[in-house]
Amino acid sequence: MTLKKLNEAKREELYDIIMEKKAIAINIGIANVEVIDQINILNATYESMKMALKGLDVQPEVILVDAVTIPEVAIPQEPIIKGDEKKAYPLQLQVLLQKYIGTE
Repeated sequence: MTLKKLNEAKREELYDIIMEKKAIAINIGIANVEVIDQINILNATYESMKMALKGLDVQPEVILVDAVTIPEVAIPQEPIIKGDEKKAYPLQLQVLLQKYIGTE
């Protein structure tokens, strides 16, 4: 299921469940336009992921990543192709990010 298939009430409900009951640790890494222009979007994405990982209170045993492997990260990674169709985790991430950046 993708975020677009959920109405706003369901997204809010999922956000509350994730934040209050399910999430062990949450962090978001951000790369601004200047960083993206300097190192390109893919490398900026990797750096954002690394920032998010470093800021977690609890380090994960494995990282589920959307279709890529983050370079220079020692934690085991599971790249997921079309993850929003296969597992709930990418949908949970979409719900959190939408709430964080305030977009539809």
